[in-house]
Amino acid sequence: IESDSEKFSHKNTSISTFKTTKKLLEESKIDFVNLFDQLYMRPLSEHKFIAYITNNLKIDNGFASIIITDEVLKEFNVDAATPSNLINNFNFINEFYVWCFATEDKKNNQYKISIRSRGPVINNIASQHNGGGHKFACGCRLKNLDEVNSLFNDLGEACQEYEDNKL
Repeated sequence: IESDSEKFSHKNTSISTFKTTKKLLEESKIDFVNLFDQLYMRPLSEHKFIAYITNNLKIDNGFASIIITDEVLKEFNVDAATPSNLINNFNFINEFYVWCFATEDKKNNQYKISIRSRGPVINNIASQHNGGGHKFACGCRLKNLDEVNSLFNDLGEACQEYEDNKL
């Protein structure tokens, strides 16, 4: 519950969420401090990888994106699943509404796409690119950089429309 609700920060977190958490803690006697350590402890290589992503994100009109190559994964000694596991680390950055990681997966000859949003609905865009998910968290798998760039373009347009409608 804690990780799926992003530390109880999602808009759909309710009193029921806390009641369920309370019941689970009371009945299971789980060591939640140890659980947090297991959930959030990361090797230094992942922290360096997070810094790489932060320093290399392209940001335009509230849309942040990055293409992570197989060579970069090897440089930081992380696998193709790592970026999607880290994408929620970027939830609370003022400068963007939508952020998207496109990770090269050479083994499967594709790009793994993870998308998150704090405004524009993105699952409809992901579904147009053979993906899906929730309104603000979704993904897809694309075959090549042309498909990645097409997705990036659509997400960028969604951010621009979102910004225009806020005014």
